[in-house]
Amino acid sequence: MENKYYTPTLEEFHVGFNYEAESTQYPDKNNWHPETFYMNEGHFNLVNINTLHSKKVRVKHLDREDIESLGWVKHGNNFIIKRKNCYTLYPYRDKGYGIMKVTWSMFQGSLKNKSELKKLMDQLGI
Repeated sequence: MENKYYTPTLEEFHVGFNYEAESTQYPDKNNWHPETFYMNEGHFNLVNINTLHSKKVRVKHLDREDIESLGWVKHGNNFIIKRKNCYTLYPYRDKGYGIMKVTWSMFQGSLKNKSELKKLMDQLGI
């Protein structure tokens, strides 16, 4: 992957969404620090200002480390997780990952980051 990070759109933000915000408090140091989005006025203002204008919010693209941190295990080119059923996470059209239950498809689409994968796992009961 060429760039490890991207600027999220406003539509991606939800309660629990993990991102990094840039601070100009110490200009000579790494200014990116982790944040979790919650429904409060400060976060809404930060997201609106940074996402629309200054691009000082970023999100790490979904990668192997993120996937494995949520309990998935590498299996060939895919990842598997065994809970009540066995699920497979596989590359989807070179644009991200998709989750598939072994017997039928549950979701096909692109997951760009760890927050999206975690949210989808919660929605599917994985």
